[in-house]
Amino acid sequence: HLELNLVYESNNVNNGRKDSSVIPLVTPKISYIFKSGFQVDLSVGYNVHDPSPQVNQYTLDGSYSFNPGNYSGSVTLSGFVYSKSSGSVTSEQKGSVAYSNSYTFSFIQPSLNLTWTFGNHIPDYQASPALQQQFSIGNFNITPTVTMNAATQNSYNSYYKNKRFTIPRSGKPLPPNITITGEVLNADKFQILDYEFSAPANFTAGNWTFN
Repeated sequence: HLELNLVYESNNVNNGRKDSSVIPLVTPKISYIFKSGFQVDLSVGYNVHDPSPQVNQYTLDGSYSFNPGNYSGSVTLSGFVYSKSSGSVTSEQKGSVAYSNSYTFSFIQPSLNLTWTFGNHIPDYQASPALQQQFSIGNFNITPTVTMNAATQNSYNSYYKNKRFTIPRSGKPLPPNITITGEVLNADKFQILDYEFSAPANFTAGNWTFN
């Protein structure tokens, strides 16, 4: 079947890291899900902070999901193409390979997402364990979730070196004859980066699901 999604972010944040300027994104996505468990997604992120929306990035995903019993797993291969003027902290990334798995108990659902990211930098490794539990009232569901993200920061370091001080912010030109560089200390160290709390909710009415 076909799915259409539209996501709004008030600011583009990754593992608690953000650019010096606010990057609100509107991201439409189209997905096709095959009966076999394969899925293909294409999305375009628009930076709506400028007077007219500018493309921030294109993303193409291919994934395969499987659900034997209470276990759920998926493998996802993603490719990213960022605008040269993008200030996203992930703009030095070119793609990633991710494996997500979870197990559903009657009282809680633990999960672990593992990601390998490559691009204009030394590859990054990330592990994101999470705990969640869904509560249902009729066709309405809410799922309180807590997630911990631990990873290396080589792509963030590459962003600091190549983009953080070279892209004009808010339409202001860069000062002439001035070179500024930055570096993220211990970027290759695997460490806890942030904790995230969320409560995804959805309501189903016939063939429509509102998230």
